[in-house]
Amino acid sequence: MSDKKPLLSDHKRVGKKFIPPMAGVTEIHYIERILPEVAWVDYFVKHLGPRKGIETVGVFIESCFHLKDWGVKPDFSLLSNYSMLTLPDWASFLKLLKGKGIYLDCLDALTPFIHCFPAGNPFVNLFADPKIRAQSESEVELARQIVSRLFDRRSPEATLVQSVPLWIDIKVGKYHVLPDFPFIDFITIFGNFDSQPTDQLAAHARMHVNGNFMMCGDRLGDTWAKYFWTRGRELVPLITKNSKPEIANKEKLHPVIRFGIDYESYAWSVVDDIWSKLPVDIYQSEFFEVIGALMARQCNLAIKLAQNPSLWDYHSGPLFLRAMTDTYITAAWICKDPIDRAQKFILYGLGQEKLQIEQLKAALETVPPEDRDRLQQRIEIQQAWLNAQHYSFLQHVDVGSWSGISVREMAKEAGCLDLYNFAYTGWSHAAHGTWNHVGRFDAFPSNEPLHKHIWQPANLEHGQQIDLVVQGTKYFDELCVLTVGEFKLKMDLPNPNAWLEEKLDALFSEAEAPKATS
Repeated sequence: MSDKKPLLSDHKRVGKKFIPPMAGVTEIHYIERILPEVAWVDYFVKHLGPRKGIETVGVFIESCFHLKDWGVKPDFSLLSNYSMLTLPDWASFLKLLKGKGIYLDCLDALTPFIHCFPAGNPFVNLFADPKIRAQSESEVELARQIVSRLFDRRSPEATLVQSVPLWIDIKVGKYHVLPDFPFIDFITIFGNFDSQPTDQLAAHARMHVNGNFMMCGDRLGDTWAKYFWTRGRELVPLITKNSKPEIANKEKLHPVIRFGIDYESYAWSVVDDIWSKLPVDIYQSEFFEVIGALMARQCNLAIKLAQNPSLWDYHSGPLFLRAMTDTYITAAWICKDPIDRAQKFILYGLGQEKLQIEQLKAALETVPPEDRDRLQQRIEIQQAWLNAQHYSFLQHVDVGSWSGISVREMAKEAGCLDLYNFAYTGWSHAAHGTWNHVGRFDAFPSNEPLHKHIWQPANLEHGQQIDLVVQGTKYFDELCVLTVGEFKLKMDLPNPNAWLEEKLDALFSEAEAPKATS
């Protein structure tokens, strides 16, 4: 008998969900919450270099510790804790910094940060003049570089920044360690700055930052984090450029090929236009990420259908249309409770990814040796994609419906039951190959009475049905209208249905022209 363990055997099954052993552990959202709080530290590193930058920021934080008796010592590597300082505290703090000869270095390092993120920034109190000028292009570029360096919390730059609170907390006596603890001072934590931080140090640094944040996160709130990410969109416009450049000498191409090219350019222009106008919440972005992805999927499916005449029949076309009606119902249902349902949609998908990874790992034992490296590489790529969004050891797996209800119930709640009854269900017959589809399009009764006119496989000619492109465009149009209506936007481009009607008129006229002159 095989002693192989079943997939997810260490998970607890609750209904159709498999809950990981680490479930219940408080999750620390580094990108959303911690990065905005510690980004200021990296401005010192960028301005002064790693060694002097860390030494200076250490004096900065330690000076704040020694301003007065704080009771429970705050973590002054987290920006929001500086809001505790009163105006007299700031006056004393500035005096300390000047006395230690680092005030100007601190001011120079933090000025670009304050210019880019002025509202509610406690470091504004470092300025004698409260008037803050607008940020420059170079300061915006520096902000982009800082966030990019810190985005992966396992990067050397992020590890350096996250090591600061560990160092300072040990130094000021806030964090006590055993004598054999390997990281006890500046030298053992930061070394000579010429080599990469060890994995052991990086793990301790992350764990320490997480612990500090857990102790004060509720008190700090997310006001600064929300502002930081919202401000990011103000500094750099949120735009996409999916439309392809114009093709030279396009008029020499066949009319149907030109139609497909124009369709792709127009459809992506619609998506780009809507996306640029959506009030995207960068901090709590899940709904916008989902609705944007679903809109792009609808666009892609409509384009592939429009560009490939071989799909304009009832063998292939319905496969696209079924997926498009499914996409619309999903989007419409999510719009009824955007935040909760978008998060549920994402987590379900990540759970499915985790399940597939576990299946691939199990398959490693049975694949031929020559295929193992390729399969291992695939596993690593998928794991990286999953862990970049949610740690796999905290991710549950749901083997039921992602929404918890049927597609019909989703359509009913979303107010599109007619679409389900008359489109989704009909196109499903083709997707699943039920008899009322294959019996009509893939089989035909024999002419032979002695064979009881048995239904036989048949290569039936159904001709090209441009109506399939019309239907695909209709579903693309409906999702665009849903999104525009949800946020009361104004489109600068014609709706897909109107655009297609005009294009088809021109296409048919061009097709008829040679007949008229012959």
